[in-house]
Amino acid sequence: MSEALLVHADRDGLAAALAAQLGDAIEAAVGRSGAATLVVAGGSTPAPAYRALDASSLAFARVTMLPSDERWVPVDHELSNDAMLRSCFPSALAAGLTVVPLSSAPTPIEDALRDVDTAVGALPSPFDVVLLGMGDDGHTASLFPDDPAIAENEASEALAAIARPPSQPTARVTLTPRALLKARELVLAISGAEKRRVIEEALQQPDLHPIGRLLARSEVPTTIHWCP
Repeated sequence: MSEALLVHADRDGLAAALAAQLGDAIEAAVGRSGAATLVVAGGSTPAPAYRALDASSLAFARVTMLPSDERWVPVDHELSNDAMLRSCFPSALAAGLTVVPLSSAPTPIEDALRDVDTAVGALPSPFDVVLLGMGDDGHTASLFPDDPAIAENEASEALAAIARPPSQPTARVTLTPRALLKARELVLAISGAEKRRVIEEALQQPDLHPIGRLLARSEVPTTIHWCP
C-alpha cells in the first residue's frame, strides 16, 4: 500500500481538491466502462465536496453511490447517511444519479443483512473509488474499536456486517474490509489536529486502530486529504 498525505490550508481547499479527485475518477470510469460506482463517507468533512461535485456537469446518470456504512434508522432520518447524500446531490439526483441505501429500517437489522450483502455484491467490482472518513478513535466506516464484533467483522468474508459499538446510540450496518478494499483507489478525508495525530499513528502502527489495519491491507493507491 502506498499513501499520499495532502495537506490543505482550510476546509474550502480540502473540499475543492476532494471534489476534483472524485470528479476525475468518475470521468475516467465512465470513459473506461460507461459507468462509475463510488462508496462514499458520511459526516461533515466531505459534505462540502459533495455539494461542489453536485454543481458539476458530470454524467450523473451513469454514476452509482452508496454509503460506506449506515445507522439503522429510516432513510429519511436526520442521522441517515443516505439522507445526507441526497441533500448534498439534488442536481445530480435530478440528472439520474443512483444512491443505493443500506438501511431498510424499521425492518430488524438481522433480517435485512443478507439483502444488504446481496445488493452490495450485485454492484460492479471493483468500486472506482472508496472514500472513507475517520473518527478520533480511529474508526472508519462502522468499524469501531469498542464494537465486540470488530475482529469478526474485519475478518468477515461477507460484504456487509452489523456493528453495535457501545459508544454509539444505534446499531449500524457497515461494509466490511473485504468490500471496502474492492477498490481502484482509496481516499480518506479528515480534519482537525487530533485526527492528523491518529492517522499518523495508524500509518506507523497499523494494529492500533481500525483505519490502520484497513489501510495496511490495501493494495491500491491511497490519498489522505487533511485540513486543520
